[in-house]
Amino acid sequence: MARAWRERVNAPTPDPITHSWLDDAHALVAGSLFVALGMTMFAYAGLLTGGVAGIAFLISYASGISVALLFFGLSLPFFVLAWRRLGPAFTLKSFAAVALVSICTALAPKVVRFEFLDPWLASVLGGFLIGFGLLALLRHGASVGGVNIVAQWLQRADDRGCARRPGCLLGGAGGAGAAVDCRCGRHRRDPGAESSSGAVSGRLIRRKRQGLQHGAALDGWPD
Repeated sequence: MARAWRERVNAPTPDPITHSWLDDAHALVAGSLFVALGMTMFAYAGLLTGGVAGIAFLISYASGISVALLFFGLSLPFFVLAWRRLGPAFTLKSFAAVALVSICTALAPKVVRFEFLDPWLASVLGGFLIGFGLLALLRHGASVGGVNIVAQWLQRADDRGCARRPGCLLGGAGGAGAAVDCRCGRHRRDPGAESSSGAVSGRLIRRKRQGLQHGAALDGWPD
């Protein structure tokens, strides 16, 4: 049992999955449809959500303007930040997702009608749909604009800043054990790590550290 556990912990981390353009297209369509359906349920039940979509709901409830149009318009300024900081690929995918969500939300009343929709049910199911949609989009390098773009930018900026700190396993620099932990606390140092050949993969160092810790904890267990 202990041996199997150590082998599992010490197993190399698989390479990141590379998605084809067809995979990205499927994710964009499915994720956008999930988000649009969730927003439609929220609109029917008179509920709110966060971010740019929540502001769009508030203005729509107060003025009667289409929430789809407001959502699209309020998301546009954030694409300037996305283009400059997150790259063209992320920006174009996100723009396509926002446009698709807006179109589907605008067309939803013509194809989907709820004779009775309990607000509690709408909040749960709508929240799940929006969450699954966001997850699908983010895993394929896209978002629904607004604060999602800001969050992605801050996360990547934090990772880059953390990797430049001596001792950060994200950067994987040699002599990592000599310096302090990362500011964010996600990439802890490896006290026993030594490297004389320059850069070492931070992920492999982290796996090694975890393996040593589990191995020490399991010493004396029957194999």
